[in-house]
Amino acid sequence: MGRRALILGVLMALPAGAVMAEPPSPIPRFSVTGLQGWTEKTFEGNTDYRTADAAGTTIVSADCADSASGLYFEQTLDLAATPRLQWRWRVRDGVQPAIDHRRKSGDDALARVYVVARTGPFPWQARAMNYVWAHNDSAGADWPSPYTSKNHQVALNVGADGLGEWQAHSRDVQADFQRYFGIQVDEAVAIAVMSDCDDADGQARADYGDLQLLPAD
Repeated sequence: MGRRALILGVLMALPAGAVMAEPPSPIPRFSVTGLQGWTEKTFEGNTDYRTADAAGTTIVSADCADSASGLYFEQTLDLAATPRLQWRWRVRDGVQPAIDHRRKSGDDALARVYVVARTGPFPWQARAMNYVWAHNDSAGADWPSPYTSKNHQVALNVGADGLGEWQAHSRDVQADFQRYFGIQVDEAVAIAVMSDCDDADGQARADYGDLQLLPAD
C-alpha cells in the first residue's frame, strides 16, 4: 500500500522554521489531556483511536480493521537534552504469523511509535525511527521500510509473546538514529503512534500509554 509511505512524507513536510521551546515542550500525555494535541492522518481507512480507562489511567485504544491511520504530534523536541523515549503499549489481538514485514504486502504493525527528525532544510530531508510490535520475526530485529529507506523499523515485541499484557520500553532515540542511519540528530520534529492492518487485510486491537522524552540514563 504505497499511500502509507506518505506518513513519512507528511511528517517530513512539517514547517522547517519551528522554534524549539526552552525547556522542550513535553509530548501531550494521554493520561492528562486525552487526544488533545494529537492529529489523525488517514492513509487507507481509519483506525479507530479513542480514549479508554485502564486501571484508573486514561490511555488510547486503537482498533484497526483493514485500515491505516495514525496519530501524530508536531513539536520541535530536544533530543540532545532528552534523548530517551519512554512509553508502554499493549496488543490485545490481531496477530498474523505469516506476514512478511519486509514486503509491501506485509508492512503492517500491531503497534508503532514513530520519531521523525529533519536532516536538512528541505521537506524530503528527513528520517524516521519506527519502533514496532511486529506480527513475527524476533525481538530486536530491524529492517528498512519496504516503502522507503528513510524509515527504519525495529521490532521491540513480536507476535503473541506478551499478548494482552502491558510492555514498557525505553529507547535512546538519538543513539538509534546514529546506529541505524549513521547520523547525529539533535532534534525531532514529530512523534506518531499508529496501528495499521491494511496491507494484509487484517484486524488488530492495541493500547497506548503516555509517551515521554527524558534525559539519558
